[in-house]
Amino acid sequence: MLECVPRYLPARTAFPEDAAIQDIFRQLSSDVTRTATIADEIEKVFAQGGKVLAMPISWEGTLQQYAGRLHREQAGKQCVRIIDFIDAGHPSLLRMWERRQRGYQAMGYRMVATGELNLEPPA
Repeated sequence: MLECVPRYLPARTAFPEDAAIQDIFRQLSSDVTRTATIADEIEKVFAQGGKVLAMPISWEGTLQQYAGRLHREQAGKQCVRIIDFIDAGHPSLLRMWERRQRGYQAMGYRMVATGELNLEPPA
């Protein structure tokens, strides 16, 4: 089972639509609330025995490479779940999410609504 769990982060950036992506990333990386939100989610997953892979990406090839590492065969692995944090505060960041969605779909991932999320491993 391949699942992607979208988590929207609504913080607005202070940059115009044509701002350089590195400036946007710099602001995001200094956002204490955003970092705490992501860290809390990572802590929950890790406490339940999950593996953690965190990296902002948009290019489909990079997405396939990172997700492919998660797909590698391991004894007892029944589910690959990616929690994708979507920064919704700037159009460039939303376009990155749109590209990632297409990549997830091409690899056979199912989008999981928060209400459907079951953190227990499948039986």
